[in-house]
Amino acid sequence: MKRFWIAVLAVAGVFGVLEMILHGVILEDLYLETASLWRSEEEVQDMIWLMGLGYLVFSFVFVVIFKKGYERNRSGVGQGFRFGFWAGLLVVGMVSMMGYVVMPIPWELATGWFFGGLGECMVAGMLAGKIYKPE
Repeated sequence: MKRFWIAVLAVAGVFGVLEMILHGVILEDLYLETASLWRSEEEVQDMIWLMGLGYLVFSFVFVVIFKKGYERNRSGVGQGFRFGFWAGLLVVGMVSMMGYVVMPIPWELATGWFFGGLGECMVAGMLAGKIYKPE
């Protein structure tokens, strides 16, 4: 159980860092172009704890599902990469496409969400695979 919880916290941490890089650096200009769609920086800061909670909940579920399908005779990192890819397609694929359909955002922002989020999930999966080992 110890490795499970370490994996959950590590995945939450890596998601937090990668999200800051993706949204705060890589996609920053696209967010500035569409500033009227988003909350003000002050509003976001007032609710930032919800983002942290979201990372923890998502990471818990992510690692639980990864754990359920873990195959003892295969590389943990390889399994994590594969799991992250499929989980990313499932979650980020839908969110990116639906966001583009219902909000007036540039196509580049939706594709940034998709490819950035898919990459985040693959990195998180590899990290979970590296840390988690069945007991």
